[in-house]
Amino acid sequence: MKVGDRLTLVPEPDNEHDEDAVAYRHGGFHLGFVPSRHDWVARSLAEGDTIVAEVTNVEIERTGWLGLGREVRSIHVRLTITSDG
Repeated sequence: MKVGDRLTLVPEPDNEHDEDAVAYRHGGFHLGFVPSRHDWVARSLAEGDTIVAEVTNVEIERTGWLGLGREVRSIHVRLTITSDG
């Protein structure tokens, strides 16, 4: 994953913890959720809006023996509404 990659936003209305949950996915992998303070994202998607989720920063941490492994520590994402539903 790199800066400029686009993530897929997947609403999860049946999520037992948050009915406004929206997952981030990339290449078929679940990366996490849009923070709940951005509950407008679920409503906007439900209304038919198109939202682009673009990676703006990737923080990587070296792990493992001699620091040869890499683990993504955090991903920063910009959400942009590109069309109103």
